[in-house]
Amino acid sequence: MQNITVNDPESKKFSNIKTNETFRKHFLTPGPYYTNYPTHGHWKTGVNDEKWRDYAMKYFHQYPNAPLHLYLHVPFCAKICYYCICNVKITNDREKMVQFTDYVCKEIELYKSFFLELGVKPNIKEIHFGGGTPAHLPIDQIKRVVDALNSLVDISSLEEFAIEIDPRVMNKDHFYEYAKMGIDRISFGVQDFNPEVQSVINRVQPFELVQSLMDLNIRKLFTGFNFDLLYGLPLQTPERWKKTLDMVLTLSPERITLLKYAHVPDVKKHMKLIPLEHLPPTNILPDMFIDAVETFTKNGYEWFGIDNFAKPSDVMSKAKYEGKLGRNFGGYTTGNVSDMISIGPTATATLGASYFQNLYDLRDYYSSIDKSRLPIFRGHIHDGDDPLRREIIFQIICNRVIKISEIEKKYKINFHDIFEDEINSLRELESQGVLYFNNEKIVLTEMGHFLTRNVAQIFDKYNVNPLEYKITGP
Repeated sequence: MQNITVNDPESKKFSNIKTNETFRKHFLTPGPYYTNYPTHGHWKTGVNDEKWRDYAMKYFHQYPNAPLHLYLHVPFCAKICYYCICNVKITNDREKMVQFTDYVCKEIELYKSFFLELGVKPNIKEIHFGGGTPAHLPIDQIKRVVDALNSLVDISSLEEFAIEIDPRVMNKDHFYEYAKMGIDRISFGVQDFNPEVQSVINRVQPFELVQSLMDLNIRKLFTGFNFDLLYGLPLQTPERWKKTLDMVLTLSPERITLLKYAHVPDVKKHMKLIPLEHLPPTNILPDMFIDAVETFTKNGYEWFGIDNFAKPSDVMSKAKYEGKLGRNFGGYTTGNVSDMISIGPTATATLGASYFQNLYDLRDYYSSIDKSRLPIFRGHIHDGDDPLRREIIFQIICNRVIKISEIEKKYKINFHDIFEDEINSLRELESQGVLYFNNEKIVLTEMGHFLTRNVAQIFDKYNVNPLEYKITGP
């Protein structure tokens, strides 16, 4: 890795952003990551099996060949990570995992029956196993799920089949088995490589362990590897963080997802196990994020969206340059697929601009499936200008530009008439160097790239005061 020098113009650019008061003020303002709009807090219960079927029937009659992403949520983990904000169940009980697999296969059958009844073959292009820790399921149970999915889609025809793993529950043989099943992309939960940070968050996975699972023979089996990283974790310092970044570069994953740790012990009780005095001071978080952006971009990664990076050869980088990036509950996509079917407890689905979510509790989830009902319990059926605002927010989040003329043509509106209040807020940000716009488009500046979420919040009608957003977390 080449050292960054003071005279480097790129370093000066990042240094100028670091010291910019506007950047620091807005960057620390919490708000949604906008993997969906409206966000979960505005969804309603009562959007259930019947409402999904009614909506889906109309939707697939209109768009029978709509490309689909299928997400499957496995809630189990071997042990709790104290930073975790996901919906997980801690167990090592194989019988519970077999029972879970039984019900996942039954849920797949419910979807199969629906599409057969409708006379539509679901056009599933991508599959993602998330969690929890999908790799915590025994190999034979994962194979059962994949075999069941083969009744919905020809696995060999998929554009991408990804699985999230925890290196602590893996060995090399697992990867060979995954490849045989058609899985072609691996996502590692890395978070941080510093031993003291790993100890305090209860996720000890030495660098050497991850390195051993990424030898050349294993890498040849897959199209790419993703690393999830978190900044703002307890005991992180700028020096330790930079060492983690260097270690990541050594392993050279194809993609990197970089998120800020959200400390919400009132929501996730296990976070109380992290002493408050171990959390890094808030004022260094912007610097840690910029250090990561600078490190990755100077070493050949393309920065796209808010917090993602990819090698130039990766399909995400190509989608970025073609202006095709998309957004769903898993994060950024190549834009080839926008609709989503989801299986498993808490899993969330998208059809058009409407959303549906499965039950959280495993007993309730199993009970619904026993009654031959899809375990959907809440969601949001799009209303009014939701699709319009979602498209604008996603344009900002994905491509850092709002194409005004295209929006006006597609929705048959006058942008300046509809968004008079929002334009006043944009003018304020324009005066601060965050963006610029004319009659054709609104474009975020280099500093604006760091403040993408803040700009997107302006178009969130559920957000009372977008420049003073108070709801924390993704």
